[in-house]
Amino acid sequence: MRDKLLMIFISLLTLGVALFAIDAYRDKSELEAKLATYQSEEQLKKDAEKFTTAVSEGGMAKYVTDDEKKKLQKEGEEHEHSKVVVKGTKIQQLYTSFTNKEKTKAISYATYEATYDIGREDVPSTYKQVITVKGNWVLQNGKWKCETYETVLGADSRDEELRKQIQQ
Repeated sequence: MRDKLLMIFISLLTLGVALFAIDAYRDKSELEAKLATYQSEEQLKKDAEKFTTAVSEGGMAKYVTDDEKKKLQKEGEEHEHSKVVVKGTKIQQLYTSFTNKEKTKAISYATYEATYDIGREDVPSTYKQVITVKGNWVLQNGKWKCETYETVLGADSRDEELRKQIQQ
């Protein structure tokens, strides 16, 4: 009788430990999934920030999909490059959001101020412009790539100069 009680106690103890281990494993899996989502979102924000700087200063090919790279190369061959030098890029706002439930597609909006050195005698050498970049992102092989993007020009430093001239 005593041996049966001991066996029942050991069996219940083993069952309790097994249930605890299964529950802990399930919690661990859920936490890893949440952590992966947060890491993916954080990586998207970093990539969107780097992409915005690259739109201003060049080198954005590593942040876009292969189809977009082909379009960039084609556009690069068609347009002449100006001699305007970007002196600095200051990101003012950055917003990212997932656009599907699986969190494999996202959208980003960034507003930045670019400072240019025009390098002409007849024009003030420093010129500032506010630009907004909207990017559509897709998760490819664990990395975020910009599928398409649009840029919208905003206010620039010459607007203020024109206002002053009108007032005079």
